[in-house]
Amino acid sequence: MGEFLPVVGTTGLLGLWLYQTSNIAKQLAELQRLDVAYSAFQTYQSNNALFNSLINLSEKQDTDEVVPKIRNLQFTNYEYALREIEKVLPPESLKGVPPATQYTSLAEITPRMKEIQIRLQKLQELLFERQKTIKANVDHENKTYIIWYIVLSGVAIIGAALNAIGKVVDSP
Repeated sequence: MGEFLPVVGTTGLLGLWLYQTSNIAKQLAELQRLDVAYSAFQTYQSNNALFNSLINLSEKQDTDEVVPKIRNLQFTNYEYALREIEKVLPPESLKGVPPATQYTSLAEITPRMKEIQIRLQKLQELLFERQKTIKANVDHENKTYIIWYIVLSGVAIIGAALNAIGKVVDSP
């Protein structure tokens, strides 16, 4: 038994390490992709101040022509950001998220803004929920890892101690 337990403990520790480096690392990589997507969204979102400034400046001109063009660019900018979030979410979670849409006239600005806000809200909720779930999984798996690490280390140490005691008892 003293020779068997250190092998079991050491082999178990190796398997545990492989599990940690593969499964937990995958989840942390996904969490990082979610963070990068949200950071990209925040960059696009900050560009809105520029678009709104352009609209304020253009109000002295022909708004029927200028504002729709600027708004179209603004909405396109927003959709690029929302696409980044969509890319990192599981496809099955996107059910119920309105699709990206286009508009062509000044009359469509208000409904389009509402659509983008609904789309934005749903994507952010999904993103934040996904981040929360992954963080909870990683925390749980790290705790499980530590418990198993202690147990398997103990098995290896007890086996080594039994092996040493056996040799001392067997010696003349």
